[in-house]
Amino acid sequence: MILFGSTTLHAQKLSGQVLESDSKKSVSYVNIGIVGKDIGTVSDKSGKFNLNISNATNSDTLRFSYIGFESYDIGVRSIRNYGFNNPVFIKEKLFELDEIIIESKKLIPKTLGVRKKDGYPIPLFKKAKTEIPFPQKNYRHEVGTLFRDVGLVYLDSVQVNFSEFAIDTVDLRINIYSFIDGDFENVLKEPVYIQIVTSKSNTSPVIDLSKLGLFLDQNFLITIENYKRIPNNSVKIFANLKSKGYKFPTYYRSNSQSDWINLKSKSRDFGISIQAFLRQNQNNPK
Repeated sequence: MILFGSTTLHAQKLSGQVLESDSKKSVSYVNIGIVGKDIGTVSDKSGKFNLNISNATNSDTLRFSYIGFESYDIGVRSIRNYGFNNPVFIKEKLFELDEIIIESKKLIPKTLGVRKKDGYPIPLFKKAKTEIPFPQKNYRHEVGTLFRDVGLVYLDSVQVNFSEFAIDTVDLRINIYSFIDGDFENVLKEPVYIQIVTSKSNTSPVIDLSKLGLFLDQNFLITIENYKRIPNNSVKIFANLKSKGYKFPTYYRSNSQSDWINLKSKSRDFGISIQAFLRQNQNNPK
């Protein structure tokens, strides 16, 4: 009975380190969690992590994922029956280049998303503004804007319009997902980290992504991720509850492997202020 109890306890509280399978080097800030559930964490700078899976069921799956690497899955039943192998090795992903056909060399600039001024949606109270704190309970890990029916575009840069900072520096990871048949898939081949040195004059940082050579088609989600566990309510982001919320809805997930949820307030879409600066073929504007 003592041996069984120790094994069960060990299986509920996991700790370990994530390493790259070939080089055996640690992998920082890996998303780790139970797929589709609010049970998850992110590895630290050295690839180390701790995770309590007591509330997971035997049919659940534990997933390790990181941009540019193949995901590693293991069943919770297997962990409880046979133990947890440490360290965890993940393998670098090999990418095949997709063929992109551009009908014209001349691309026209285009800006989409919720502007800062769209965060003032109440005409009777001109000073009132709509905003959401991030991170916080229920959407503390990752939040972003969905761009729908855009057509084929080239992504130049992204701007996040914050309204207030509670800390001196903000560390975030930018993610970009394609949205096909209700599923989100990260299209980046390498992680994009930003650090904002906060000030009243630096509330709308522009992140240059042109070097990624990223073409996006139709529907895509641009998010900010709390990969370094910044405190709750560290920042506030402008948002819009009216037409912009409907046109550019907000999606969030509360942990690194949990399901994506459409953020609503009183059954209305909440559109946070993220803008995408794009270039598009002039012969096929959307």
